[in-house]
Amino acid sequence: MPPRKVHLVSDRTCRLATDAILDRRRRAEDPDLEQASSDPIALVTYVLTHHRISRRQVRADVLDALVLLEWARPRVPAVPGALDRLEHRLLELGIEMGLSLTEMGRVLGRLSKTTVHTRLMRGRAVAAGLPSNEKAWFAQRRGDAWLTTNAKRLLSLAVRLPPYAEHVDDEDLADSLYELGESIALLSPVTTTTDSSEIAAADLPQLRVIAARLRVLMRELAHPDYSDLRSPFDPLLQDLIPLITEHEDLIRYT
Repeated sequence: MPPRKVHLVSDRTCRLATDAILDRRRRAEDPDLEQASSDPIALVTYVLTHHRISRRQVRADVLDALVLLEWARPRVPAVPGALDRLEHRLLELGIEMGLSLTEMGRVLGRLSKTTVHTRLMRGRAVAAGLPSNEKAWFAQRRGDAWLTTNAKRLLSLAVRLPPYAEHVDDEDLADSLYELGESIALLSPVTTTTDSSEIAAADLPQLRVIAARLRVLMRELAHPDYSDLRSPFDPLLQDLIPLITEHEDLIRYT
């Protein structure tokens, strides 16, 4: 992701945007106006949480609130992540109220529609717990699509590994097998049942954990030190390794 371009907003422009929001709220007889503040960041939060005015007025507030955030960026450098989250919420609110990406980009330093869309997608990725780096985000999306399609097949093999923990002499390998079993046990019945191909959406983060544990386990078993312990796993490994490798190739990015 290219670095964010600095868009400097003057104190006068900040005051004008602040006054515009407060004046608009007074004219609309906003019932929550007494909770509004002239502090720019507090006023942005107010715009995000109080919508008891017309959609047209909220749209105008969103544009002015984006100006306030741009003013704050070089002046509140300690909390860029917090400002990014506020910006994402304003973009989402603007879309909900009918603003175009072009309109919002105009007040963010004349950004292109594509750049605003990228910021929006990055914010959604962060909100969903996905990587904010664009390449990593797309890689994770590819991996998630693969898991959604192949989870049943992967789990049908993975569940056969933890019972071996009782029979291996190596403590580290046994721990890895136990941890894999614990991760699988956290999945919902919808995902683990073999009666349907359905995967519970809420299980996707846990499926990522299971895939990561399997990658580590495959590497452990491939180590020469485990050659004597590997023979009981060989039939499973022949089926698991191609699956794990396929998923790993999809989530790799540079």
